Amino acid sequence: MRDWCGDWIAVHAGALGRSDRVALRARERAFGLLGLAEFERGLYLRPDNLAGGVGALRERLARLVPDAGFSVFVARGFDPGRDAAARALWDGAALNERYRTQARTLDAWDAGLLSVEMAAREAFTLGNQAIHERVFDPLLPAPLVDTDARDAFFAAVRRFDAAGQAIWQTFLSGVRTRAPMSRARPAPVLETAP
Repeated sequence: MRDWCGDWIAVHAGALGRSDRVALRARERAFGLLGLAEFERGLYLRPDNLAGGVGALRERLARLVPDAGFSVFVARGFDPGRDAAARALWDGAALNERYRTQARTLDAWDAGLLSVEMAAREAFTLGNQAIHERVFDPLLPAPLVDTDARDAFFAAVRRFDAAGQAIWQTFLSGVRTRAPMSRARPAPVLETAP
């Protein structure tokens, strides 16, 4: 990320249809991954605060949705009403609360009293949710979100991931050292006459 000067990256997808549900889902997923939100029908925005700017986002979008024919450009100079509407596309307060809550949850989790199997399961579940939140975070700049809260959440995810990997290594080591269970049926007992 880089400092935000107030410009926006815009993606125009108005010429693309909405009837092909598979293509629409792929497009919406890509836009979510890139932090784009619909400003007007077919026009998506995000703050121009990512390293590489519009060129890097254009390349990522082309990799995520090949041959879509999006127009990707920088938008600036909105009147105050449209600028306020663009800033309101994301619920910054909800994102801030999610950062704080997730960081507290990850930092408070303690596998100490759990079996290795239970700890591995819980680490997987909590880690999967946290990583999903991290991957789909729109990476908004201040003042749209509390960047310190986001940084603390990302740090908590890294710590939790390291702890989860250690738990899974312990779990997998135990699985590898156990004797494999035989799936063979027991041999039939033949009755012999006395």
